[in-house]
Amino acid sequence: LLLLKQGRFPEAQALFKRALSISPENSELMINLGYTLVESGKLEEAEEMYKKAIENEPEKAHYWNSLGLLLQKKQDFEYASVCFRKAVDLAPFNGVYQSNLGRIYLRNDSLELAEESFLKATDLDATKADHWNNRGYVYFRKEEYEEAILDFQEAINLDPENYVYHSNLGLAFFQMELWEKAKESFEETIHLHPENHTYHYYLGEIWLGLNELEEAIKSLRTAISLTKPNAVYQAKLAGAYQELEEFKLASSAYT
Repeated sequence: LLLLKQGRFPEAQALFKRALSISPENSELMINLGYTLVESGKLEEAEEMYKKAIENEPEKAHYWNSLGLLLQKKQDFEYASVCFRKAVDLAPFNGVYQSNLGRIYLRNDSLELAEESFLKATDLDATKADHWNNRGYVYFRKEEYEEAILDFQEAINLDPENYVYHSNLGLAFFQMELWEKAKESFEETIHLHPENHTYHYYLGEIWLGLNELEEAIKSLRTAISLTKPNAVYQAKLAGAYQELEEFKLASSAYT
């Protein structure tokens, strides 16, 4: 287990295989070996280990959760949802399992079910920022932006260095046309993760909302410089130049 914590997966894998040869019915060894196989990219072998462990001890919720995570990685979302539901049935007071199930529902656009799972997750463990962010994203998808903002802010309070949470908060403010607050959120997002062109684009849109054309042009030019040619970005930049009556620059924005 120490090797697992240290990320020394090939060594840990060899030790777990040796231990399993001595105790071939030990389900915990199967799960641990499966984890090392996942980290080594051997997903089929890992799935076999997890299924054997579940066959031996089907009442262990974390076995089902582990298999669900693996299947999610393999993009077998239907079977992953079965596993997460089983984990939740066996351990209904585990916030992580509720959150994992909620992500599957969210991916399937089952927003009411996703909201229910994330509400349970935040109730069970209010210290995990990701639970709040996930719940906020459900509200965002439901266009309940005020609720989304509260949850994104809670996620940021718990993990202020996570640029995704700041971005999500900025998007919620953006949808409500609260330009100053959106600007603050995206400026912090860019401070934490400056190389993402999308964040600079949204900041450019926000500057346009504030009618700060020069600032918008700076942000849009930065967005364009960080990615391959993007017709949407170029059109937005051209529009900003046109507003300034810089028609030659507007024309050149497309090249």
